[in-house]
Parts: sequence; C-alpha cells; structure tokens
Amino acid sequence: MIARCLQMPLVFETRSRVQFTQEEALFLLCTRLTWPTRLTTIEFLLGYGVSSISEAVNWVLYFIDNHWNFLLNDFTSGHLSTTQLFEFAKKIKAKGASLDCCWWFIDCTIQQICRPKKWQQDCYNDYRHLHSQKSSAMKYPDGLIYHLFGPYEG
Repeated sequence: MIARCLQMPLVFETRSRVQFTQEEALFLLCTRLTWPTRLTTIEFLLGYGVSSISEAVNWVLYFIDNHWNFLLNDFTSGHLSTTQLFEFAKKIKAKGASLDCCWWFIDCTIQQICRPKKWQQDCYNDYRHLHSQKSSAMKYPDGLIYHLFGPYEG
C-alpha cells in the first residue's frame, strides 16, 4: 500500500540483475532503517545476499529522494519559512502565551501496556501507577509532527 502511494514501479532490477517487487524493496528499507544491525544478519534472516540488500535499499532511498524530496525538505516547501513561524508565534501569543517566540509544542503521550513478564520495574510508571510506554513529539500549531521520539519504557 505504501509502495503504491510512493508510486514505486511494481518490479525493478538492481545492477547485479536481482529483481525485487516494490513491497520487498520497501520492506528491506524499513528493516535496514529500523533495525541497526549488520547486513549479514539481515542476509541470514531474509535469504537475500548482502550486495542485493544494499542495492535494493539504496535504490529505494534514491527513488524516494528523487520523487518526494520536496516533502522531506521543510524549508523549501514553505511550511517552515520565517513568515510562517512568525505567524505561528503571533497566534500562540494572541491565545495568552507569555512567550512571543513560541512556535511548537512538546507532546508526551503515556500509553498503558500489559504488565510484562520481564523487566516489570523498567516499564512501571510510579506517577501514574501503571505499566506504560512513553512517546514524545514536537508538534506545530497546525498539527504537523516535526520530531517523534519513542516509544521508551515507563
């Protein structure tokens, strides 16, 4: 679904003539970016060669950068222009904020989880008296998330 939204080709071929579907290539990219490990470990688990994985990941990154880079760069898209930031700050100040240069908000969300069998103390939140995970986000006043961190325990 995401690969179709990114308008990736259904099948592409790497320089070493290995063919990947759009789903396989996007899965390899997500695995590589979210799981900081050696390519040999991914090779062992998924069955593709190291060079094929590397070529597929680089191809998808290149494709996304070429076709969607205008969404990845806030300053060129105009969303984070200085006039827009001044407008955000003015509207926040008009609502009663004591600062005249505030243009984003930090949102910390605590999500309750089931009590884990291991590391219960790490996941326990003394303030809320429950087991939880936290996520932290920096949001613009128009609702866009600028930075997302987490989840982390407790």
